[in-house]
Order: sequence, then C-alpha cells, then structure tokens
Amino acid sequence: MGALFLNGKLALHDVKDIEGLCIRIAAKQRLQGEEFEDLVAYLVSTAWELSERYERGDGGLRFGSYAYRILSQ
Repeated sequence: MGALFLNGKLALHDVKDIEGLCIRIAAKQRLQGEEFEDLVAYLVSTAWELSERYERGDGGLRFGSYAYRILSQ
C-alpha cells in the first residue's frame, strides 16, 4: 500500500509509516473513493493527536499497539 496523502512516510514513535497503518485499518471498513480517503485522513490526524498525548508508561503498550487499539474502534 502506497502513500495516499502524504509525500513520504510519517513516523510517530515506533510506527514508521502511520499512514500505512491507517490505510490498513480503514480497509477493514470496505469503503471506497472519497469515503475511504476521508476515513484515512481522519485516522492519520487522530493518530497525530494520540502521539502527542502518548507516554510509554500508559499500560506499557508500544505506541503502535496503543494507536491501533484506539483507531480500530
């Protein structure tokens, strides 16, 4: 899966490609076109916000696990 929006890869904490993670999460919703793109954009922006609040001590989860759990809900 290539980058949809970002020119390059955005790394947040231990996740080297946050957009790729968000694309995988969004793909489970079986949306297409603009709805899919909107969901990916929302997930990326939410991941950015999560990264600002994340502290490794939060339950001992790596950021990737923490973000995946929240973004998949």
